[in-house]
Amino acid sequence: MKIIKDLEKVFAQVYKELDIDIHPSILLSNIPEQSDFQCNDALILAKKMKQNPIELANKVVSLLDKKTIEKITVDGPGFINITVKNKKIGEIGNFLNKHQDLGFEKYKEKETIVIDYAGMNIAKIMHIGHLRSNIIGQALVNLGRYVGHKVIGDAHLGDWGTPMGVIIALVSTKLPHLEYFDPSFKGDYEKIKFPYSVEELIKLYPIGAALNKEDAAFKEKAQQYLIKLQNKEKGVYAFWKKMREISIHYFKNITDWLNVHLDYWYGESDANDSTKKIAAELKEKGVLKLSEGAMVIQIPQLYKKNETPPFIMYKSNGALKYEATDLGTIIDRVEQFHPNKILYVIDKRQELTMFMVFNAANNVGIYNKDNLEFIGFGTINGKDNKPLKTRDGNASTLQSTIDDTYEAALKIVLKNRAETYSGDEINQIAYYVALSALKFADLSNSFASDYIYEPEKFSQFEGKTGPYILYTGVRIKSILRGNEGYENSEIVVTNEYEKRLIILLDKYADIIHFSFEKRNLSSLCGYIYELTNTFNSFYHNCPVNNANEYVGSFSVTRKINLDVEGRNNVVDIVPDFETKFYSSKDIKNSRLNICSLVLKAIENFANIIGIFIPEKM
Repeated sequence: MKIIKDLEKVFAQVYKELDIDIHPSILLSNIPEQSDFQCNDALILAKKMKQNPIELANKVVSLLDKKTIEKITVDGPGFINITVKNKKIGEIGNFLNKHQDLGFEKYKEKETIVIDYAGMNIAKIMHIGHLRSNIIGQALVNLGRYVGHKVIGDAHLGDWGTPMGVIIALVSTKLPHLEYFDPSFKGDYEKIKFPYSVEELIKLYPIGAALNKEDAAFKEKAQQYLIKLQNKEKGVYAFWKKMREISIHYFKNITDWLNVHLDYWYGESDANDSTKKIAAELKEKGVLKLSEGAMVIQIPQLYKKNETPPFIMYKSNGALKYEATDLGTIIDRVEQFHPNKILYVIDKRQELTMFMVFNAANNVGIYNKDNLEFIGFGTINGKDNKPLKTRDGNASTLQSTIDDTYEAALKIVLKNRAETYSGDEINQIAYYVALSALKFADLSNSFASDYIYEPEKFSQFEGKTGPYILYTGVRIKSILRGNEGYENSEIVVTNEYEKRLIILLDKYADIIHFSFEKRNLSSLCGYIYELTNTFNSFYHNCPVNNANEYVGSFSVTRKINLDVEGRNNVVDIVPDFETKFYSSKDIKNSRLNICSLVLKAIENFANIIGIFIPEKM
């Protein structure tokens, strides 16, 4: 924050004079009604310097340059509370207003980052876990691009492992005369009518998976079809390609609704050649070892102080293990994108698997594990804190969760806006509300945390919700629309509501950088909620169109002698008698400019998490 940096410079001068060898730490006040900022350094330094913290704090205060300080007190065991002059905060507001992006500057050293997210499985339904992967992954992609990096999003589809063999074996059992399974077929596979719709296709795997567990003959058949697929036998490969095409079309319908847009829909299959090549090289070098019939890479690194299982490249039946394709995928990504980092947004329960992948890649010289990052996410649960289920008791799908959220949003919109908008407008607003409800609720939680899915709560226009953020953005758009052509003039701080807003806006650049560097979108959600909440207090207490004139001046303050305990004192403040008259038009323009800054922050946030701020709501 610019204001904090300015205060740190003032404190640093005193620290230098007192031979204090630390960088000042100035924090936003926990109690904004009492002060703007606080410094708790005296509590830390006193013990080291063998001094009373209250006396040390008062000594620091007595030496400070107070040109920009309205009031400063020493409270409690040695907290220094600082209230900055309105004029100084106004200068910060004008700096933010003149800067293109609220003081935020993109990273000068740009990196190329690949983010592996979404992770759908061919011919399988998108389940509730895919919601988090898509929401978190796309938000990180958007945020990474916003801060200045080149970010590439890849789905890394599950399209090459055991489930493929299971589905193809089941279809060949049900439809043995299908041309795809006829070795003598010489025609064009593209002209064959595919026997299944996507709805029918996604019902096959549960049936096949049950047979695979219970029927040894079927299990062997599935394994053989998997090997045929991985060897790209023509008919089997053609069936798989069509199955993949239909599945991706289904996936895209859902990701489009979620405003998730992957750059690549690569899958395990795309890494098949690289995986086989590296496996052959490792086998030739003697890196692959035989273990219980499988070919493995030993991982000497300990996982959470425990021995790490071996990394399986080839299963005992000769088929590639699906984790092996992760190594081939890293090779392909390095060759195609030359990334500085690769991030994996995956269920946190896959942490051990990715630990093995990262260390295997590092140990065999494919890629430095320090540039591979696992971002594990928790589960979405029902109100009973158990895995989410539909009303009929089945496991929730992603589509059923979307439908439930949209239904909850539509009810709220109809209740509040039924007589205001047309049917199409109602449906569109309900979509915006539902999308913001889902995304804000998810990202407000830390990635690794589990949370309870409550669509009615998430869709409310009040409280810490996505729709509340939208509603505030719509409110500001309406204010600015009604005052088109307002002057981009000086920002003047006349009261605590304007002051607090500008202080929070000054925090914007820092929170953006922090959110990206720490992969912490919950902090950004918390910040934007605090900003919108503060704006609505400003809105209700600071008239824009009927603003009053204002005479800018600084109250005369006085030096108060310390009491016996040395607490709760205003110390040594320099009086300032400067005055300036501002007309009601000046104050109106100032407040419109503040509104514009808040809207800019909200719109940037909306773009990052992938929601829309409508014109009306």
